Amino acid sequence: MDMEKFFGQLYGSTYHPFLSEDLMEGPPSCTKADFKHPRLRRYPFDLETVNWDEAIVLGVGLDGHVWRVRFQDDETYYALKVFWINRPPQSPHEYSARIECQNNALLQMVETAVQNANMMGEPIVLGDRPENRLVARHNLFSFCDEYRGRARQKRLQRFAKQAEQALEPAKDTEPVLEAELVKMVEKVKQAGLAGEVKQVKQVEHRERTEYTEQPNRVDEPERKPGSFRLPPPPVSKPVKIDSVPPLVRCYGWLPFGSKDIRKMPRQIQPYAYERKGVTVRRLRDSEEHVAIVYEYVPGDKNTIEDVDQAIFFFHCVGFHMNAFTHERNWREGKLIDYSDLMSPFSVGWSRHRWHARSFLKS
Repeated sequence: MDMEKFFGQLYGSTYHPFLSEDLMEGPPSCTKADFKHPRLRRYPFDLETVNWDEAIVLGVGLDGHVWRVRFQDDETYYALKVFWINRPPQSPHEYSARIECQNNALLQMVETAVQNANMMGEPIVLGDRPENRLVARHNLFSFCDEYRGRARQKRLQRFAKQAEQALEPAKDTEPVLEAELVKMVEKVKQAGLAGEVKQVKQVEHRERTEYTEQPNRVDEPERKPGSFRLPPPPVSKPVKIDSVPPLVRCYGWLPFGSKDIRKMPRQIQPYAYERKGVTVRRLRDSEEHVAIVYEYVPGDKNTIEDVDQAIFFFHCVGFHMNAFTHERNWREGKLIDYSDLMSPFSVGWSRHRWHARSFLKS
């Protein structure tokens, strides 16, 4: 069953795909369109190759059911997470499967962009404290190809200007040096400016449109006279992003159905999730659900420094932590539950949570 086709028929034009049928092979595309509508790629294998007799339950929660599994002919352990809800209960925009898939896709693109920037010697610089949703989105877009191309364009312009300034005192004293500098300036202009000016102007035009035509923001409602207002955040400082903290590797998504449940030993089958004796989550036997394959992290040790570093990185990029995040969702300094992250494209994003850095007890 094509799950994106099913969702599209169910919600029509209000639905934006978050799953891709492209296999997760090689680095992801990092265009601005990919960042605006992130889609998680598919795991190259299927659940037919899972050895369910060796699987164990890692956890059960409100979002889904998690097992430790091994695929056929692979000695590596993986964490397989299946989401209870396979369709948005009210809105097609916000539910755990969508949030987690898009967060994984975004962070994979960010990691790829940082690697590419380091190879080219062009570090990505952005503000460390986004004060509103638009700035947080701008920080996230700083990792896309178009924005990095614009930053490269500005650096080349500055370099060309500096070269022209250096050329002035050489005109009367060093004719040979003058000729070399002229060649260098022309080479820079031809290599960097001519091919990118049109693209940069288009990006800047779209950027101005986004900033001037945005409706009232969800995270900053209109303030009534006499109402309490939170103090503004501290002034943002430029920070160079040239590395990514340790992240749990995501291998892609898979469809999970009733046929997979029937292959499991009874003691590990995902029946339902209950609270106070009341069933609040249940898998639909007749429909397929979204599953994500993760790296399995066996340890549970964390340090405040490691977690703080990861959360600071998430906030610089444009994410914030869910208000209900818990210490058990971190292992070896890695966040293992990506539904704890809210991207600036999510309805629940709020600038007032950027400073919630450490929640671990010392």
